[in-house]
Amino acid sequence: MVTMREAEEVLGSRGRIRLLKALIEVQKSGRVASMSKLKAATHLRGHTVERHLEILIKHGWVEEIRTAEGRKYRLKENGKTDAVRKLFRELGYL
Repeated sequence: MVTMREAEEVLGSRGRIRLLKALIEVQKSGRVASMSKLKAATHLRGHTVERHLEILIKHGWVEEIRTAEGRKYRLKENGKTDAVRKLFRELGYL
């Protein structure tokens, strides 16, 4: 269950919404996203992407995967992210 405070913090930023969209789109192909892929997809600076990812990770929406190539990111599979996918689809954002 998402609290109102968590929903506001996670969804209250255009940058985080762009980041969630990018992560959803990358996962459609069964892959994980690198920092450079997220920067390119969102048109955000690296530091900004990192700050947004910290918030998404803190709330359990995104997980970081460490690989030999570096850090990768993916949306966690849970009710929160399922609801965001559904919302984005219904709004025509995906």
